Amino acid sequence: MGEKFQTFFNLLPDPVVIVDGKGKILAVNDRVEEITGYKREELLGKNFLRTKLLTTKSKVIAIKNLVKRMAGMHPAMYEIEMLKKDGEKLTAEINATKIKYEGKPADLVLFRDITERKKAEEALRKSEEKLRNIFISSPDAIIISDLNGNIIECNQATLDVGGYSSKEELIGKNGFWFIAKKDHERAMKNMKKTLEQGSVKNIEYTFLTKDGLEYPAELSASVMRDDSGNPIGFIAITKDVTERKRLEERLIKAERLAAIGELAAMVGHDLRNPLQAITNAVSVLKEAAKKLDSRLNSYQEVLSSLQKPIPSQIRQDMNRIVEERFDMIHIIDESVDYANKVVTDLQDYARPLKPEPVETSLHQLINDILSSITVPETVKVSTAIEENFPKLMVDPALMKRVFINIITNALQAMPDRGRLTIRASKTEETAFISIQDTGVGIPEENLPKLFQPLYTTKAKGTGFGLAVCRRLVEAHDGSITVESEVDRGSTFTVQIPLKRR
Repeated sequence: MGEKFQTFFNLLPDPVVIVDGKGKILAVNDRVEEITGYKREELLGKNFLRTKLLTTKSKVIAIKNLVKRMAGMHPAMYEIEMLKKDGEKLTAEINATKIKYEGKPADLVLFRDITERKKAEEALRKSEEKLRNIFISSPDAIIISDLNGNIIECNQATLDVGGYSSKEELIGKNGFWFIAKKDHERAMKNMKKTLEQGSVKNIEYTFLTKDGLEYPAELSASVMRDDSGNPIGFIAITKDVTERKRLEERLIKAERLAAIGELAAMVGHDLRNPLQAITNAVSVLKEAAKKLDSRLNSYQEVLSSLQKPIPSQIRQDMNRIVEERFDMIHIIDESVDYANKVVTDLQDYARPLKPEPVETSLHQLINDILSSITVPETVKVSTAIEENFPKLMVDPALMKRVFINIITNALQAMPDRGRLTIRASKTEETAFISIQDTGVGIPEENLPKLFQPLYTTKAKGTGFGLAVCRRLVEAHDGSITVESEVDRGSTFTVQIPLKRR
């Protein structure tokens, strides 16, 4: 090898080996020693395929390519695994070229170390695979679009949340297709903002399903760029926040109800004393009115015995005074009862409930309730409860309040006439007690609100009656439901476990 060739040979940046037609190593450059750790003397004169430079698998690959070269073919570059002297592996790209070496045919074999590149490629592959898996399995809708917002690609979650069956229904459509018209202008401004800033996060819009149903969702978007940094499109991630919104509303309602509970406890305590004082005063007035009425009757008897009848006008005035007193006392009495009911409902809703369940006959419970309620003559009442209906493990006082409240509401819903039907049925585990009326009914849009505190359709109602009923029933591990149709009536059904936990 000439001196100039040797100098040039050693200046090559990659390891180079020159072998003859049988694979015998004729020359190596300095980079072979640097990278593999083998000295020239350890390699020169040895068959390349028999050295420890190649792994077993790589020797098979090298032999196949050697056979091709011997057959006159020129194999393309290929990859093999090489072993350094210390046992460390490296990946190399092989490129062989036929040359004349010292006047004889030989092969110049160039080894390009691509270990780091392969690691980078593998890392990129894993990263791309990870991103692809995220894209496919993400529970949030992901859309890739061009700069005009036209959809190029989307994941399965996009189809699911929108109610679409295939990507073909969306590819090519504009992303604004998903957003309600009322948010289009704001969405357009935010798209420009995304292009200027590079990204936007958690912007809430009202989105639309395929069927036109609205739902709240948060959108985050980023600009996609090419290798030169020029924007080529957008990637948008949309998160359905319907459940979060629902939980937020429930939290607000719970906080509101907690405040109501504190207020109820305070108001109930402060009102009980004056209400009791009024009740006592009314009792005294009733006795005074009775005494006045008795005295007037006595005077009338005395005057009659003296054959001096009371003039009719005076008698009428006296009777009117007595009647007015009784009427006013009755009004005060009713108002106190109503105020007491309001206070009781407030306190029952606010305080913890601890039922004291005992075996209770449903027949007896319903009979006691009906005997304590004034049922208008225009309303017919019927019961359908089996004679051997199993006894319930309930707190009789609490369950009376539930049924009295529901029956009272039913009677008020039938101001002219109607029928009240009380039925009972059971399964192995549950008793069902239904109270059906033929009254005015409840509009469908009001049904979900019936058991909410402070909701009422009555002119003189607190909105706690049915809310308290539900609490009392739930305190027995039961539930209460309602079915209703306007002008046809309502049916309230109380479910109570036959076996208490």
